[in-house]
Amino acid sequence: KLAEGDVQRAEAARNAAEVALKYQQRLMKNDVGIQAQTDQAQYTLRAAEVAVKLAHLKVDEARAKDDHQGLWKGCFAAPREFRAGRKDGALLGAACRADRDREIREALFPENLVMPASCNIKGKYAVRARVTGNLGIYHLQACRSYPGLTKPDRWFCSEEDAQAAGFRRAYNCRSTTKSK
Repeated sequence: KLAEGDVQRAEAARNAAEVALKYQQRLMKNDVGIQAQTDQAQYTLRAAEVAVKLAHLKVDEARAKDDHQGLWKGCFAAPREFRAGRKDGALLGAACRADRDREIREALFPENLVMPASCNIKGKYAVRARVTGNLGIYHLQACRSYPGLTKPDRWFCSEEDAQAAGFRRAYNCRSTTKSK
C-alpha cells in the first residue's frame, strides 16, 4: 500500500510537470526568452516520468515478493552482499528455511570453488584492494602469485569481467603489452 501511494504521488508530479511544460511551450511561441524555462520544464517532466517508473518498479517488486514469484520463489543472497563476498549476509526468498541455513550457504558459497572451463583468472577479495576503490584482486597465469593462490573466491574468464566485478590486477603481474 505504501508503494502504491508512491505511484500516485509520482503520477501527480508527472501530470503537474506536463501542465507546466505545455504552459511554457505556449509562452515560448510568443517570446524567445522563455527557452530556458521550457528546458527546465522538460527536464522536470522527464524526472517525474522516471519517478513514476521507479514507483511502479517498487510496487511490482513488492507484489512479486509477496506472491513468491520470479527469483523470490527461490533462495538467494542479497546481490550487494553476494558481490562483496559476505557469506554471513541475509538469505532472501521463499525457499530459505532456517533449518537448512548451513546447507544453503554451502551451496551458494562453496568452500572449494571449481574453475570453469576456459576461465583461468583467479579473484580474491582483499581489504587492501579497497584502498584503491576495488573489491578484490585478480591474478593472471603470468602473475608470480598465481600458483600460490590455492583458494580463489571467484573465477573470471577475462580481465574485463574481473574489472567489471570491481577487481584490480595484482601488482606482481607482468604487463600483457610489450614495452620498448
